[in-house]
Amino acid sequence: MPAAMLHLLTARYFLPEGDGRFLLGCIAPDARHSRPEKDALHFRDCPDRPAALRVLAAELPKDDSFSLGWLLHLYTDLCWDDTAIAAFRRDYQGEEDWFPAYRRESHKASFGLYHGESWSGEAFSTLCAADEEPGSPLLPVEGEALAAYREQVYRKHRESDPASRSDCFPPERLHAFARETAEGFRLWLQSL
Repeated sequence: MPAAMLHLLTARYFLPEGDGRFLLGCIAPDARHSRPEKDALHFRDCPDRPAALRVLAAELPKDDSFSLGWLLHLYTDLCWDDTAIAAFRRDYQGEEDWFPAYRRESHKASFGLYHGESWSGEAFSTLCAADEEPGSPLLPVEGEALAAYREQVYRKHRESDPASRSDCFPPERLHAFARETAEGFRLWLQSL
């Protein structure tokens, strides 16, 4: 579960000219705030998470950019959870529970990308202007909740410290992950 800018960075590597609905779809699965709802939506409660994602991909409309962004989000989370989060959790030696520490690092990384990438403001403007209604009834997010979520995410990034940086997730590591994940997603789509 990386923060918003890593999803937008991966989207940029996958589809550099993606429209606002695609970009909005790339952050939309996180619009749920309840952990159980979010875990179910991301298939974290499924015994075979990749298989569940394949089933969803087969059911979604192939020509809807919001649905494509939604799938990219879930695919990115699957890859991130299996690599970056697993390593963070394994190596974490702080006194508090690992999850709050991870979330702080993840947000610092996202804020750092926002302030460090020349395209980020335009990407947020594009996704904020997009129609917020999901493209399919299979995607359980309401337009009003999604509109509020995207505004909250954009505001947090705009108001964040321009010097934000995560030592755990530096920009070069995030770019490498995003490039690799975008290519993996391309191959995964071809295999469906």
